[in-house]
Amino acid sequence: MSFQLVQQQFVSQKYFKPRPSIVLLLIFCFLTGVLSHLIIYFHQLNEGIRVVHSLFMGLCYDLMIASLITFFAIIFLFCLRSKFERLIIILFFFIYSAIWFIDINYYFVFGTHIPFHTLEYLDQLDNFTSNILDIFGNYTFVVILIIPNILFFLFTWFYLRKNLRLSNINLGITLFYLIFLGSISGVYPNSYVAKNMNDPLTSSAVNYFYWSRKVTNDAKINKPTNAL
Repeated sequence: MSFQLVQQQFVSQKYFKPRPSIVLLLIFCFLTGVLSHLIIYFHQLNEGIRVVHSLFMGLCYDLMIASLITFFAIIFLFCLRSKFERLIIILFFFIYSAIWFIDINYYFVFGTHIPFHTLEYLDQLDNFTSNILDIFGNYTFVVILIIPNILFFLFTWFYLRKNLRLSNINLGITLFYLIFLGSISGVYPNSYVAKNMNDPLTSSAVNYFYWSRKVTNDAKINKPTNAL
């Protein structure tokens, strides 16, 4: 009887413990956002309670966005199962860190996160080749993209060597944890979203890109080929 009770407790603990790969992805995504916001904080060189308050809201957004990224990772795990688990979380983190790398360098030039209307210029990337090559010489290439991805790969490779069996119950419970965590972390900064979205210290790369789609786009600037 006691053995069965212990076995039932072990099974219940296994179900209610969040998936290790998801926890790892959540931590690294959150820390990448924190690192980027700290870079913005020290780049602005502003002081005061208001600046610290803006930084705090930015960190809350980082946790919310990290929860959102891992949410989508779980959806993929539901479909593709444990065979591709490490590949999925490595790919998700690489894409997220690459977004922050591009965004932070956009901020250095224009003072804001990347707005939605920049998609209009994707067909003109050849005009910005020199600028694109320059950002790879920036220290953020190593700090935000290279080092975090190497560390994440090593943690994933060694810590997740055991191919733990995926359980739909465990994934569902982990999904509930993420929804709760993301909701709690996003409540406070979202109450200030209309006032502070244009402040790069408050907003995050992903949510600014999403919210800026509602802003009236500037007139598209084309290369003056005829004048040249």
